[in-house]
Amino acid sequence: GEPAEARQQIELALESDLRQFGPDHPLVAVYRSNLANILRALGEPAEARQQIELALESDLRQFGSDHPLVAVCRSNLANILSDLGEPAEARTQIELTLNSELRQFDPSHPTIAVTRMNLAAILHNLHERDLALQEIDLALDIFRRKLPPGHPDISTAEGWQRAILALPR
Repeated sequence: GEPAEARQQIELALESDLRQFGPDHPLVAVYRSNLANILRALGEPAEARQQIELALESDLRQFGSDHPLVAVCRSNLANILSDLGEPAEARTQIELTLNSELRQFDPSHPTIAVTRMNLAAILHNLHERDLALQEIDLALDIFRRKLPPGHPDISTAEGWQRAILALPR
């Protein structure tokens, strides 16, 4: 609940670990990713983008493109790009995330559903109604099969579905 204080603390930890371990240590990338999320919450998406891109570059070098940490970074980058009004770039990142997750998880895994829901939101912003509706329907199907009734992810997906259906064809 105190993002400014959280920022200060994570920046101190990041600075220390950069000195101690160097820029490509996995812990440094985690701190950068966390800092990006804090900066996003503070309404500083340009700075958030810098941090998440550094984390992504490091994770790609350390783990390769199909590692779960890379998928998380790409997903966070997609959210930040959406905040910055760059939905086409956001779409590219979330599609890379989805493709990676589909290689790692069962297609009915809730993680896949969350990514599909994020893709639907981006497609909605791009006014690609039919594709957005397809993705949100897939996400809802997974959520309804895997999560208990009343789960917040189901409600969120249903809200996106209503928003997408409201778009003109």
